[in-house]
Amino acid sequence: MSTPVRGPRGYYLIIRGPAASGKTAVASRLGKLLDAHVVHFDTVLADHGLDRIVGEGIPAENFIAGDLLLLEDVKRRLLRGRVVIIEACFYRPTHLDHLIRSLPFRHQVFSLRASLDTCIRRNRKRKTSLTPKDVADVYRLAAAFDAGIPIETEGRTVAEVADDIRSRLGEERR
Repeated sequence: MSTPVRGPRGYYLIIRGPAASGKTAVASRLGKLLDAHVVHFDTVLADHGLDRIVGEGIPAENFIAGDLLLLEDVKRRLLRGRVVIIEACFYRPTHLDHLIRSLPFRHQVFSLRASLDTCIRRNRKRKTSLTPKDVADVYRLAAAFDAGIPIETEGRTVAEVADDIRSRLGEERR
């Protein structure tokens, strides 16, 4: 899913997928490779008390409120020709749609994929881990819809996944 726009050279990448699928590590690696600004959306939510789970996860309204907190800064960077990487689970289609509609710049969406067992195993290695049930719940929500280009992370290093994504960017974006 990519959208060309005329004008500024700035573009953004969305890295989405289940909890512990490698989003943060891959986005950080890509940020260094592309000299990009990386937005860790979970941090935006947590810093503003929007990460509260209600029923089946965080409500779409909270995600959209998080979008509104970062949109001006991201637009400013894009207008200056910068690359921005936004990483999050994006398990609410309305959240992903809202962000893309609000940022009418060139972009690509990449969906990281790994098995639930792999995500649970990776989650155990985190400093602050989720419960296996929470990982499974987010996994189910994130896998419930497809968006963008699927990228398999199972059995691959962060460098291999980042290189795979980078190879899929247009020549002018690498």
